[in-house]
Amino acid sequence: MFSADVFIYFGALDALLCGASRRLVPGGWLFFTLEKGESDSAGDLGYLLESHGRYAHTRDYVKEQVAKAGLELVAISEEIVRSEMKQPVPGWLVSAFRPLG
Repeated sequence: MFSADVFIYFGALDALLCGASRRLVPGGWLFFTLEKGESDSAGDLGYLLESHGRYAHTRDYVKEQVAKAGLELVAISEEIVRSEMKQPVPGWLVSAFRPLG
């Protein structure tokens, strides 16, 4: 599964990632992008609704939610996920898979 620039419209990722995990076959992969959130501004939730109407998520929150969904995190790398008004938007490129067992 691949989702680019979609998960940014969700704050909490638990239901979304659990649903994706259930639909992946064992050994299946999930790739998705998110906007980068900072821990100091996201607070205890791990995500924040930005003024432009999209959510930003912290690295720790993403790692936690991927694990809770029963997925194995392979990588979470900081990337430019798109340009907005000719400015780069920093984000995360996440890759995970559903374990075989």
